[in-house]
Amino acid sequence: GMASAAELLAAHPIRLGLALNYSVFQHEVLKKTEEAVMTAQTALNTASSDLANLPPEMQNDAVLTMQLLQDNLGLWRQ
Repeated sequence: GMASAAELLAAHPIRLGLALNYSVFQHEVLKKTEEAVMTAQTALNTASSDLANLPPEMQNDAVLTMQLLQDNLGLWRQ
């Protein structure tokens, strides 16, 4: 669950994927866009400072997921 995800580096692709999926769930299913924005923004902020600590083979996946989070933020803030 989320407790296990918290043990991963903030920029780990699995942790970012969970944040992406959860924020979409908050927005689409719960209709709580403000909370979705907060989830996505927090994931982006913490991952940005942690990206350099990832092994190089994980960095590309992390960057791609971070871009998806950023894209969603752009849509949700309109």
